[in-house]
Amino acid sequence: MCRRCQSLTILTIIRTATVSYLLLTCFAPLHPALAGPPLITDDSETPGRGGWEINFSHSIEKTRDEFLMETPLIDINYGFLENDQWKIEFPVLSVDPTDDEVHWGMGDIEVGWKYRFWEEDERGLMASIYPQPLIPVGNERLGLSDGYFELLLPVEVGKHFCDDKLFVYAEVGYNIVFDHNGANEWIYGVAFDWAHSERLELLFEVGGVAFEDHAEADFAFFNVGLKYELNDRWSFIGSSGRSLRDRRTSTPELLTFVGFQFTLDGREEG
Repeated sequence: MCRRCQSLTILTIIRTATVSYLLLTCFAPLHPALAGPPLITDDSETPGRGGWEINFSHSIEKTRDEFLMETPLIDINYGFLENDQWKIEFPVLSVDPTDDEVHWGMGDIEVGWKYRFWEEDERGLMASIYPQPLIPVGNERLGLSDGYFELLLPVEVGKHFCDDKLFVYAEVGYNIVFDHNGANEWIYGVAFDWAHSERLELLFEVGGVAFEDHAEADFAFFNVGLKYELNDRWSFIGSSGRSLRDRRTSTPELLTFVGFQFTLDGREEG
């Protein structure tokens, strides 16, 4: 059986098991699901006014041509309003090309502002915009940066089901590369966050990237993950997945994310 067929078979089994599990447990005791890392697909939820969410993580992306690690990847989020989120994210990269030596150093910085313009309790669906500029500060010569400015313009929607135990959300966005050699791209994804217990959330997503003018190979991917609450402030988060295309296309044959999430509740609206 080909690698792509094997991946699709595994994905079908996972989806079937997930649907069966939800049907059996949908009316179990309440526990609201909260989304966020370690998945790639983003959601419309925010930390709340004065709230913090800080993620310390280690991630891997392996392709036929390169082994890339972000260690650490630091992602800091703050809620200035109840329905917004300000972000700054910066990695320390290790890039190991198959035809060159390993390079290590600071990667590009990503900042962003999420604004939720629809509330679920009013509209039946939450929705947000989340513009995110990428600032090229990494060393382009060492392969730690592509060397040009990018702007991601996504929209996120989400809705809770099964008495708030299941959170389903989706994201679609357009990434603009401000360079004549850069390849603009569409990103998309759908994610499922299931509150298995008071402390454990089970996560699953499917998504993809489509490049304009076939500048690079389009691909779809999947991720499975979890979030385990250690205490009121700290959670363990992790996920693993891969592209659904053959490794010969140089798309990711391994995606991993492992880390810890720190949250601090914001001020109550008065």
